[in-house]
Amino acid sequence: MCCSSVFVTSFGGDHFEYREIAYNQMLELLYAPSRVFKSAKNRKVIKNYYARDDPAFVFILAALMMAVGFAYAIMFHSTLLQYLSLTLSFFFVDFLLVGILLSSVANFIANRYVRSSNNSAEAEYVEWLFSFDIHCNSFFPSIFVGLYVGQLLAMPLLKSSSFFVTIIANTTYLIAFVYYLYITFRGYSGLHVEHFFYFL
Repeated sequence: MCCSSVFVTSFGGDHFEYREIAYNQMLELLYAPSRVFKSAKNRKVIKNYYARDDPAFVFILAALMMAVGFAYAIMFHSTLLQYLSLTLSFFFVDFLLVGILLSSVANFIANRYVRSSNNSAEAEYVEWLFSFDIHCNSFFPSIFVGLYVGQLLAMPLLKSSSFFVTIIANTTYLIAFVYYLYITFRGYSGLHVEHFFYFL
C-alpha cells in the first residue's frame, strides 16, 4: 500500500481501532515517546512504509485544539469570532503551516543530503508523510500539552506582569521547543538515516 492510498483506505471499517491507537500514542508520547517510533519501525517491516495508516491522530489533535481554544475563550470572555480565530490559528498556522514547512525541510535534508552521504544498502527513503508524523508526535507533548494546556492551567499566575512571571513564561517556551527538537530527534534516529544529525 503506498502512502497516497493510506488516507483513502483509512476511511474504511476500522475507525475505532485507529482512534484507540491514536489515543494510546498520544499517551505514550507523554511518558514513553520511543514506543511510538518503535511502532513506526514495525509498520515499515510489515507494510513497507513508516507513516501512520490513517489521519486519526491529526483529527483528535484538532478536536483537542478546539476544546482548548474554547477554554481560552471562556477564560478571556471572548466572542465567537475571537474563539474561531484563535482555534483556526492554533490548527492552521501553529500546527499545519509550521508543520508542513518543518516537515518539508527535514524531509528534503534527510532524502537529499543524508541518503547521498550514506552509501550503505540500508539507506531508506524518508516519506514526507512520516516527516509530518514526526512533527505531529513532537507537537502534541511539547507545544499542545506544554504550551497550550500548560499556559491555560497557569493562567492565573501568568496574568501578572512581574519580571519573575515573564522568566517563567519564557522558560516554558524554551522547554517546549527543546522537547519538540528532542522528539523530532527520536523520530529520525530510529531510521537508517543516522547521518541526518551529523549533517545538522
